Amino acid sequence: MSSSSASTIRDRYPTERVTIASGQPWKETNKKMREVLKADSWKPGFPFGEPVPPHPLAKDLDMESFARLVRKRLGPYELMLFDQFPHYFQIPMYLEKDPRSLPRTITYVIGNPLIALTMLQHDYNSGLHVPFRLAINEEADGSSSVTYVLPSSQIAIGQWADSDPKREKALRDAAVALDAKVEAMVRFATGTVAEEESVEARL
Repeated sequence: MSSSSASTIRDRYPTERVTIASGQPWKETNKKMREVLKADSWKPGFPFGEPVPPHPLAKDLDMESFARLVRKRLGPYELMLFDQFPHYFQIPMYLEKDPRSLPRTITYVIGNPLIALTMLQHDYNSGLHVPFRLAINEEADGSSSVTYVLPSSQIAIGQWADSDPKREKALRDAAVALDAKVEAMVRFATGTVAEEESVEARL
């Protein structure tokens, strides 16, 4: 039996995890986050509420139609909800405790497919990190915090800096633009900046 040779490449690079603390209650932070993500109209299975390529049920959907579907689902910070994991419902079952006795936590999967496509055209491995995840945690004193990994710290890691600087810059510019949208949205949800400032930051 013949076997083909294979190589394994292991890259190590630093990532940046951001936590923004808020003095407001977890319920308020979560409510504001859900509002800007249009979470109440979210449908499981397909983030757009209907099949999209490469799903076989998606027919005659070109890029223009795809972009139109995406924009309908985007919130005011040009981000949308892909999935949600209310761990505070699940952990009590494992620990066999009353849910009311434990801090609440929920993880959202968030992104913008149009920004993702911009990054994917420069590096397919960007798909490992978009859409990204964001956790809203309840602190011991009843306040809340939001934690996420800065998208650019995972996506634009200098892999093309020497061989293709133009490609590296385009990838970094797209990732940094996503960073700004995420931070503006999180700061609005946590109430750590005024709404007017947060809206200005995303323009």
